[in-house]
Amino acid sequence: MFAEYRLCKKPDQQLQLLDEVAVTMRSYQDVRLLVDYSDISAGPNYMAKLKEYGNTVFKKHMKCSAVLGITGLKKILFNGYQLATGAKNVKAFSSKDEALDWLVKFE
Repeated sequence: MFAEYRLCKKPDQQLQLLDEVAVTMRSYQDVRLLVDYSDISAGPNYMAKLKEYGNTVFKKHMKCSAVLGITGLKKILFNGYQLATGAKNVKAFSSKDEALDWLVKFE
């Protein structure tokens, strides 16, 4: 599954895509998720919803997630998400090729 947030410039668009990802994931098990946060910034409402889904939907339905576009403040938020959810199956990457390779090989 691919969630391309870099196209979501407004906070409500980001929340809508997050909700759509969560709804879709509920129909599957062991989802491998590629997320692109390049050129966007996530606000507190998005982060709160992400943590909620991280502890519920993502924990139950996601096998692993590779994340692109994590720099600057987003790196701090990403580290906070990992700490809050205890996610060991989520990793940040600087290139799409590296991320896809890790997703395919993740056990």
